[in-house]
Amino acid sequence: ITALSYAYSRDVIPGKLAIGAAGRFTFSALDTDTRGLAALNFGTLWRDHRLGLSAGLNIQNILNLKVWGRSNDIIPMSIRGGIAYHLPEDLVRVSIDLEQAGSRTAYFLGTELKLWKILLLRLGQNNDELNMGVGLKMDTLQFDYALALHNLGLGPSHRISLTMSMGKSVEELRYEK
Repeated sequence: ITALSYAYSRDVIPGKLAIGAAGRFTFSALDTDTRGLAALNFGTLWRDHRLGLSAGLNIQNILNLKVWGRSNDIIPMSIRGGIAYHLPEDLVRVSIDLEQAGSRTAYFLGTELKLWKILLLRLGQNNDELNMGVGLKMDTLQFDYALALHNLGLGPSHRISLTMSMGKSVEELRYEK
């Protein structure tokens, strides 16, 4: 599965509340079946830096269009909410999320440890798998790798992402004010 996303977010209350939207195109191939899907997502994030807490809500696949392919499968709309606790400087982050997708409810527990300014280590658990990963963050680029060990006997999954941020960071905008 390959996905390409474009996201935009904006502070509604500077440093406290942000909203955003993302469009995603997903291409998948399994044996001789290929398909392309387009989806629209919406999210909001509240953060209290004094308390080290954040909470978010994300609605994914609001608009879910089949672009091509023989399969009539679509990705169901999902609603995901969670809270996180951040130690100062975001050196450690612990989070818990709940997701409702169709008739399935899932939980996600995770922690992230910042070793240096650019290196992040992650460990997490959800209903079906144990996840571990690493992230490298340099200026506007972030590379993430995750290994998922499934309980379903499917073997491991490898997930790789490359993110490029455009414009000023949240921290830069916060210091301008």
